[in-house]
Amino acid sequence: MTEIVVNRIPFETRVAILENHTLVELHIERDKEKGLAGNIYKGKVERVLPGMQAAFVNIGEHRNAYLHVSDIKVTLDEYGEPVPLDHYHATIEELLKEGQEIMVQVVKDPIDEKGPKITTNITIPGRYLVLLPFKDRIAISRNIEDETEKKRLSSILEAIKPKGLGFIIRTACEGAGEMEMRSDIDYLIKTWKAIERRFEREKAPALLYRELELPFRILRDYRSTGKIRIYVDDEKLFEGIRDFICEYITERTSYTVLHYRGKKPIFEEFMIEEEIPKILSRKVWLKSGAYITIDETEALVAIDVNTGRYTGEKIFEETATKVNLEAAKEIAYQIRLRNLAGIIIVDFIDMKEEANRDKVMETLKHHLSKDRVKSLIYPFSPLGLLTINRKRTGPSLKKTLLEECPFCEGRGMEKSKRTVCYEILRKILSLKERKIKLVVNPELAGFLLSEEKEILTFLEKEGYKVKIDTKEDKQIWDYTIIPCGS
Repeated sequence: MTEIVVNRIPFETRVAILENHTLVELHIERDKEKGLAGNIYKGKVERVLPGMQAAFVNIGEHRNAYLHVSDIKVTLDEYGEPVPLDHYHATIEELLKEGQEIMVQVVKDPIDEKGPKITTNITIPGRYLVLLPFKDRIAISRNIEDETEKKRLSSILEAIKPKGLGFIIRTACEGAGEMEMRSDIDYLIKTWKAIERRFEREKAPALLYRELELPFRILRDYRSTGKIRIYVDDEKLFEGIRDFICEYITERTSYTVLHYRGKKPIFEEFMIEEEIPKILSRKVWLKSGAYITIDETEALVAIDVNTGRYTGEKIFEETATKVNLEAAKEIAYQIRLRNLAGIIIVDFIDMKEEANRDKVMETLKHHLSKDRVKSLIYPFSPLGLLTINRKRTGPSLKKTLLEECPFCEGRGMEKSKRTVCYEILRKILSLKERKIKLVVNPELAGFLLSEEKEILTFLEKEGYKVKIDTKEDKQIWDYTIIPCGS
């Protein structure tokens, strides 16, 4: 049983997916922070950088987008029509000129100080198919494993697809027939023709196509073999979702859409609100008493497995294997729930036997297969580290909900009280004032007047004779020193 819970308030939409009453995905979209991934633009090349083999393209957003030479699958002829490249060895300066107007699509949202990453390889997703307007070929999702089903779907699509256009058969297409595929093709071609018309009419930079809003993207892309119940607390959005299912989803009988009118906020009613702080926690406890820690850095995500309170079996290899198997299941769950992406390094407890490492890897693969986002898992390294590469679809929940601490600059640590006390001592000594007003946070004041009272005694009596008026103020983080003259 799958439940999709949709909470909308002015300027923000939240969508939670629960499988068997367990929260497995949480997505948040804010009007001022809407993702750009999937959007198609008419962009203007601002700078061509031969040294980086890349170009910066103005797409009308806050920052110019980044286009690498490897992401240029097509170029434009003198009439502005897309022309497939015969080879991929051309340099960026041969393919693009400053001031040139090109059609591009965002593949990665801006992260931190980096602008969005774009490609000229346009793709338009439907429910069952993805349109490739510049490639006359058929591809099929690797998640469809049955060879007979692959051949069936490919033969249907080959017979009905228009010449000159390519398509990817999505996972949701498994079991579908000609009617569903024709319906998707009609919708995608209609969308593409509208994009082409806008490209001819608009002046760069211009938005040509915007990805669907969050709830509709979830409905388009989420696939379940069972019944799906959708709860929506906004009446207008409830009607929009109901209409979307009726128009675009052929297996609509599997969906039940309900307008939530309860007294409690919808996320409280489904006990989702109380789960959010747990998602942001660095440490995740396992049932055995072991735990994992999750640290997100700019370059990668580091996950460490620890035995914690688990005393274990008599043989350490058995202890390590048992904890690692439990951790592998939880790690797959946390990756999906937190939307961790990019390079993920997992430091499992060291195991000597190859068979045990294989068990852990297979367990991780099995549970990651439930994730809608594609991941690649690489074998254990000689150092015992396992690497996962998960496709980035947007910022993690941590980056969506939290911001960097201005005091510790994202390190997750702050100066100790003792360190701050000696900092105060140095600053007062450097001022060479006879009267000082020292305003400190109450917690720091307590430490200064007890554990480090020798500092004040030294300044007031032993040689310096500084008169210090100490005041407590809850409104400040650490301290303020105000010189009061001689």
